[in-house]
Amino acid sequence: MAGAARLLHRRDHAARLRQGAGDGQQRRDDLLPAPGLRGGEGPARRAVLARQRRHAEADRRTAAAGLRHPAGRVPRPRAAAVQDRARGAGAPCPGGRGRRGRAEAPPGRILSAAPAPWRGATALGLGTAQFGLDYGIANDRGICPPEDVAAILETAAASGIGVLDTAPAYGTAEQVLGQVLPAAHRFRIVTKTPHLGGLRHADEIGRAVRDAFAASRAKLRRDRLAGLLTHNANDLLRPGGAALWAAMTALKRAGEVERIGASVYSAGQLAAVLERYPLDLVQLPWNAVDGRIGPPLLADLRERGIELHARSVFLQGLLLAPPAQAARVSPAAEALVGRWRDAVGAADPLAAALGTVIGRPEIGTTLVGVTRPEELAGILRAVAAAPPPITIVPSTDDLVLNPALWPSGGRPAAILTGGGVALRPMASGDVAVLAVLAKEGGDAGGAVRLGPVDRDAGEAMVAVEGVPEAWRDEAVALTARMAFEQIGLRRLVAAEPFPGWTAAAGRFILDDTSYWERT
Repeated sequence: MAGAARLLHRRDHAARLRQGAGDGQQRRDDLLPAPGLRGGEGPARRAVLARQRRHAEADRRTAAAGLRHPAGRVPRPRAAAVQDRARGAGAPCPGGRGRRGRAEAPPGRILSAAPAPWRGATALGLGTAQFGLDYGIANDRGICPPEDVAAILETAAASGIGVLDTAPAYGTAEQVLGQVLPAAHRFRIVTKTPHLGGLRHADEIGRAVRDAFAASRAKLRRDRLAGLLTHNANDLLRPGGAALWAAMTALKRAGEVERIGASVYSAGQLAAVLERYPLDLVQLPWNAVDGRIGPPLLADLRERGIELHARSVFLQGLLLAPPAQAARVSPAAEALVGRWRDAVGAADPLAAALGTVIGRPEIGTTLVGVTRPEELAGILRAVAAAPPPITIVPSTDDLVLNPALWPSGGRPAAILTGGGVALRPMASGDVAVLAVLAKEGGDAGGAVRLGPVDRDAGEAMVAVEGVPEAWRDEAVALTARMAFEQIGLRRLVAAEPFPGWTAAAGRFILDDTSYWERT
């Protein structure tokens, strides 16, 4: 619930609490804890009731004053917040699975409201990779100069943009932000963990996270940041993931960061992380043509009280460029962008792409990246009013939707390279066909087929076709790396044995637990 919709809800709730003396029992019912917190009338229960009465009074004063939450903030449900405080920040949820329990709403609470009013620029956040790196397939300028960064940030602050997303891996971006931002700025800054470089020992991981976060705060000239995300969510799944989360939790408990979470690439990866850790904040890819993380999952995350930031809104600029530019990725990417431009028709593709994401009430912040002040000005004009809806059948093709799997260098190019062989995409979709060739190049020597993919089960078949025996095991290992680390699958199944796979019912299986233990 955002903006005016949230304010109306609060006013309605406050009005219910102010109903006459004959409604005293109803008033008490409205203040009962959600199921799972109910118990006897002991001190703990009385404290919960007193705290909820204070929240209700605060809601009444907020409604009377016409106030609202800052742009991009997604307030957590009261019951979920109470449950987290009862568990202790960062502690695992009951049952040991580490994911937030869903609290039922108190009587009369609306969990799914009518579409929220158009939020415009207040729903936006700025990605800052271009402030320190030559980033993006459609970036024709390179690194944004500091004087342009200053102009961009000044315009962003004046327009109501509230979030800056950065990372130590973004080159000099954090340093530039610290240099050009005024000390009294009101941006909420989210940064990320460093590349851990294969660290596995808890003390090494903790020290690396603490040192990198301290360096980020120093560069940004801030004592406290709004968010800290794992730059690679797979770091939470590998051995050492618990130590990484413990280090992030310690920073939160120390008051150095408000929310902690993960930056994810796929629904499968997100599900795996949520099973282990109680995330406060998730950054995920979401755009008009990406169907991998659907609205039901967004709604589920919102119910959990998780703040959502969406990136890849323009698919690194492909949704704004002619379809021929997408051919640099693959023919499948060119076809998808062509269908998108056909659906947009005469409408502005910039406004249509932004409208698709901003129109999702579950997404608190829509991240955009710019390299010029005029690019931000164009975005602000595009979000001044809600665009007409665009209908397109979204894709689930990871080789098209995940920039980490796009070829690098000239075509044809490999997307994964091992010690002696490389994989090059030949076809994508429900079944990906990956040509196997020598690392140094040359003709393909057979192929690996990955699919069909059962996304509900997180499972896919793997088959090797015509690959020389000397390349076979490494080609399969590279395919498994793509399946688990980039696509977020949970299990691979094959009709023939491969090293490290387990025989079961006449088939051979590699699951994500075994993969991460060996990686």
